[in-house]
Amino acid sequence: MTLVTTDLPPQTVGFSVFRTLPDGRGRQYSTAEFTRGWAGAEHFLRQIRICGACEGVASVPAYALLDAVDADGETVHTYDLPTAEAFRYAYRKLKLRVVYTDGDPLPRTASSWRTTRGSGPGCPSRATPQRRPGCG
Repeated sequence: MTLVTTDLPPQTVGFSVFRTLPDGRGRQYSTAEFTRGWAGAEHFLRQIRICGACEGVASVPAYALLDAVDADGETVHTYDLPTAEAFRYAYRKLKLRVVYTDGDPLPRTASSWRTTRGSGPGCPSRATPQRRPGCG
């Protein structure tokens, strides 16, 4: 049995994804927060690493970047999603949605939508949008 460890910062409560589209524009996806906080985020990271879908930041361009975020939505660590399959796995498991694409008009609530992940081990309940305190 292989032991999978993580270097996930202790203040991590969720993940967000960013990727560059083939035409050079950037696309930001929603933030998925775990109700179990760090434990839920660490469980997801171990799952994705066991499949070989997530790596530390490498010298070759990644398909997408998986950002570990704290309770304030600030990025505390970044991981590479090296392939489209890895991105699709994270997109599906975290129930991510497009928040913003470079060149598109900025949605009025782009920074205020997050999804909260359920409490089950590895099988979160439905994602529900929640507004950040202080956002209009």
